[in-house]
Amino acid sequence: MEHLFDTLYGAGAERLSFAPNFTGRAFVLRRDAGTLLVCASRQLAEEAEGLVSVGAIAR
Repeated sequence: MEHLFDTLYGAGAERLSFAPNFTGRAFVLRRDAGTLLVCASRQLAEEAEGLVSVGAIAR
């Protein structure tokens, strides 16, 4: 996971299966109400260690 801002982390970009000319990323936002995962991706399995260091996903 790439540390983007204070509490925001991003997974690496990957091509979208339905639009191969475009890429997308998953993001993790750490917050007091619980850690939020936005837009899961296949690449998250490869970044499992980084996810653990960021904190458990609540939503």
